[in-house]
Amino acid sequence: MLSEDFGKHLNFDLYKGESNDEPIVQIPITPTPAPPATEPEIIQPERPRFTAPAIVQESQQELKQLSIFDLFENVNETVAVITPPKKTTQAKRQTTKRKRTPRGRQTDLFSGAMQQSYTSPASNGTVNKTLQTNGTKQKTIGDLFSQANSNGQADKSAGTVPATVPEPAPYSDELQQFHRNDCLVVDNGWVGYLQEVDKSDARAIFHPLQLPSLQKARAEAYIQVRDTYIDLYQKEAEKHSEHKEERENLNRLYDAFVKRYGNLNSADNIKLIKTDSVGKEMPYLERVVGGVIHKADIFSRPVSFSTATIATDNPEEALSASLNKYGSVDLDFMSEISGMPADALKEALHGLIYYNPLQKEYEIFERWVAGNVVEKANEIRDYLESNPDDTQAKESLTVLEEARPRRIEFEELDFNLGERWIPTGIYARFASHLFDADVKIHYSDSADDFSVTCKQKNVHIWDKYAVKAQSRTYDGIALLKHALVNTTPDISKTVQVDGKNVKVRDMEAIQMANTKIDEIRTSFNDWLHAQNDEFKIRMTDQYNDTFNCFVRPHYDGSHQVFPELDRKALGIEDLYSSQKDAVWIIKLNNGAICDHESRCRKDVDNVHGCTGNEAFGTGSQTDDYRVESEYT
Repeated sequence: MLSEDFGKHLNFDLYKGESNDEPIVQIPITPTPAPPATEPEIIQPERPRFTAPAIVQESQQELKQLSIFDLFENVNETVAVITPPKKTTQAKRQTTKRKRTPRGRQTDLFSGAMQQSYTSPASNGTVNKTLQTNGTKQKTIGDLFSQANSNGQADKSAGTVPATVPEPAPYSDELQQFHRNDCLVVDNGWVGYLQEVDKSDARAIFHPLQLPSLQKARAEAYIQVRDTYIDLYQKEAEKHSEHKEERENLNRLYDAFVKRYGNLNSADNIKLIKTDSVGKEMPYLERVVGGVIHKADIFSRPVSFSTATIATDNPEEALSASLNKYGSVDLDFMSEISGMPADALKEALHGLIYYNPLQKEYEIFERWVAGNVVEKANEIRDYLESNPDDTQAKESLTVLEEARPRRIEFEELDFNLGERWIPTGIYARFASHLFDADVKIHYSDSADDFSVTCKQKNVHIWDKYAVKAQSRTYDGIALLKHALVNTTPDISKTVQVDGKNVKVRDMEAIQMANTKIDEIRTSFNDWLHAQNDEFKIRMTDQYNDTFNCFVRPHYDGSHQVFPELDRKALGIEDLYSSQKDAVWIIKLNNGAICDHESRCRKDVDNVHGCTGNEAFGTGSQTDDYRVESEYT
């Protein structure tokens, strides 16, 4: 019945998507008054008429989108095709049909292309490249920090872009110490970046960038500020003297840059700074106080060393000042601020400082009596053999010997066969005693393994300390080697499983080998305790000199002062003693791992540790103004 109904009423032309050219008849739908009835009837409102021009504006594809009911024709009814208005869709489609204009592709020094090795440019002599996409060309224009505007097009206010750019060439200016790969520089009037920086040969490859004129001017002004700042800091850090002329030049360049391009921490300038591999410190040249941007301390005074004037007549205060400024005992500085001669200071500070004859300098007690005191004492003894009249060195040796840890006696030691600190000669003597044969043992430090050889084997090696397996015999020499490295031989045997030979582990032989190895290791301890007293003393001395020789340093940072610490702003009277000790650890060791229950304590430790390292000339350039600007 369905096939018959399809044959009568299905229009195959409409089903295939083909429409005739006859005009579509539109029949108005007139509502018919409903007769009185008990149930309400829903009346459809009259659908709006659509004129021919409205239908013509629709695309052919929309006329073909019919419902399944439109595929059937009814001879008794006339079908009216009503297409709703799609003004929004028409506007959208007209927008998508607009011809797209080529857009400049923005590059970044830290993009994926920058990390690839440099390839020679095309023969046209330009660095720009052309991309072919769907038959249209896109031109790549170097842009360090600009973004597309809201219309998706490049900002035309950046100025004109030069038509050509020189090829990469060797950097013609003097290579500075801070220069590195991807560092922004100016060379022969072009802004670009460096690659293949080789400081040993003082050469680098300069890659010019094709920038609009305004971006080029901004980059040049930024590079001047950066170079001037780094030059000022390095000079003051090396010479410990104020450079007023360079500081005035830095202020002038910075003020001119801010006046024209805004603060360094503005969004556009940050985009520029991020493209510079040596620009990570530049944002910290500004600090925000109460919502107002201020210059960092380096614009007004040196930050790589302290400029405070110190005067005291107390030797201990002079020592604290020397440690606080230089991190070491500087007798010349201490004499300068105290007015006391060096000999008087040494006598007054007896017990607090000790002479290191190997380094030809004085060290505080906490540093001298710390670390491997046994090794230090041996070196001082060797020095005194050629300089027996050096009384100061003798005093330093005495305090080292007194600080040596308590001796661990032979009876307290637990020896294990195969320990690397025991000489292989002792192992060879034990093996020769155990097997009653001449046994040689050699240890390879690179392979961390022992080799055992015996030219004339006997019954002890072949039978008493041997394990016979199905495939081979593990004699006493083989088991001794396993005992030295604390391993067990993996012994296997062959069994029949379903008529096939299968190799499995020989657990009985493995257990027997373990028993023999334990017997050898136990025999080694018994042999050691059976030796004479002289042998035991030598073994005990060797253990104590190797392991029981370190003294944990005691760091007392109570002498430190922090003149620029705003205690009132932090709401504290002074730092905790543990914080001062932690700062002192950082200063003496050029870094440390600090752990406190309170996060604030760790922050304060790190901040003042950085400040102290800068005072000593051992910290990084980044720490000084970050500390002095943000935390004080």
